[in-house]
Amino acid sequence: ALEDTPPLIDACKTGVDRVAAIVNSLKTFSRKEQDEFGEVNINDAINSAIEIVWNQLKYEHQLNMQLTPKLPVIYGNFGQLQQVFVNLFVNASHAMSEKGELTVMSQLIADEIEITVSDTGCGIEQKNIKRLFEPFYTTKKENEGTGLGLSVSYAIIEKHDANISVNSALDKGTTFTLRFPIPA
Repeated sequence: ALEDTPPLIDACKTGVDRVAAIVNSLKTFSRKEQDEFGEVNINDAINSAIEIVWNQLKYEHQLNMQLTPKLPVIYGNFGQLQQVFVNLFVNASHAMSEKGELTVMSQLIADEIEITVSDTGCGIEQKNIKRLFEPFYTTKKENEGTGLGLSVSYAIIEKHDANISVNSALDKGTTFTLRFPIPA
């Protein structure tokens, strides 16, 4: 029993650290200062969103993170951006069957930071792509979605003077591309 104690204590410490990180992410996500803008490290917002949805992803899907380090900061609201990424990651998880792959990339392209969120899910029919950002529009079954996630995300992206686009192929997957301006 004495030999098993140190590894058990280490496992407990790791678990507590993980819970603390999730709680901190959730506190940021639920803050009241929803309209305060400031300097935001976009990779931090992505990583924080991953912390929130990690339990939904880790057992069934592979996560492929390709975040460019030391990107310039953007002007925005951390909690709102975190909300956008949580929504995109949850939607990707729902679109994929077991063993799907979620790829998240960040990179600097000219004077913008580009984020892509790609999944290997079922894809979206072209006729539905045009309506994705409409409030209350959903392709999910009844009682599985409100149809508000992407419309709220779209509004947040617009408030950040950014843009979002979608490319999808049935039975191959979907990619959301977000482009954020770098402050002058």
